[in-house]
Parts: sequence; structure tokens; C-alpha cells
Amino acid sequence: MLIVLRHLHLLISFWQVLREFRTVVQTRIPHAKYREFFGIIIYIYYKDLAPSHFHAEYAEPEALFRIDTLEVYQGELPRRAHALTLEWAALHRAELLENWERARQGVPLKPIEPLE
Repeated sequence: MLIVLRHLHLLISFWQVLREFRTVVQTRIPHAKYREFFGIIIYIYYKDLAPSHFHAEYAEPEALFRIDTLEVYQGELPRRAHALTLEWAALHRAELLENWERARQGVPLKPIEPLE
């Protein structure tokens, strides 16, 4: 009986971990390739945590840019990808902020023109 209870406890613990993992994954699903230009992929995650920001990825490196200041507060990009991302974000800051709010509400994002 003790063995059965121990296995039952492990099974319940496993399901709790699985349920928490599923919740984390669901809240971190990005709008698929929200915007892409010059090999830089921009993501805004639904229901992401403040401050308002977007993710920029170039090959492997990824950086998180604050929308209000356009400063990187996590990660880094190569110098050229960083400069292109800043140029694009400066042109579309109001649209980025609007889409940040839309993502927080779980509604579809509006498209933003890529950098050309």
C-alpha cells in the first residue's frame, strides 16, 4: 500500500508540473514571426510581463528592447542588427506600443511595415 501511495504522489506531482509548464508555454507563445527584415525577426509575446518591450532575434542572438526608451535590457545583437532594429523601432514606436497593449489583451496584432 505504501508503494502505491508513493507512486500516486509522484504521478500527482508530475501532473502539477506538467500543468504549470503548459501554462508558462501558453503565455509565452509569440505571434509567429511578427515582423522580419534583413534577417532580423521581431516578436511580441502575448501576455508578456512589463516593461513594454519586443524581442529581436538575429540568427542565434536575441535582445529585448524597451519600447519607451528603445534600450536593450536583456541580451544583445550584433552591431549592424542592433542598429537596424533601432532604426525600425524608432520609426514605429507608437505602433509597437499599440501592439504591446493588444498582445497584453490577447487580441491579434496589427501589421507594421518592415524596414526597407
